[in-house]
Amino acid sequence: MATIQDVMTSIAPLLAQIPQYERVASFSDAMKVTVLSGKMEGRFISPNPFNNGAGNPVNTPALFQI
Repeated sequence: MATIQDVMTSIAPLLAQIPQYERVASFSDAMKVTVLSGKMEGRFISPNPFNNGAGNPVNTPALFQI
């Protein structure tokens, strides 16, 4: 049987991935887009990797979802 220490050790890496800004009311959509686009940095090429296929700007957090 696993002890609480074993459980905490196994889930600690997963908990560390939860963004510290989650549930912060003062984060506007613009700030969220900046954070999300920063996480995509280096994975896409120019001219503007943050536009969708139709050329529409990805400027809301909802547009980052699949």
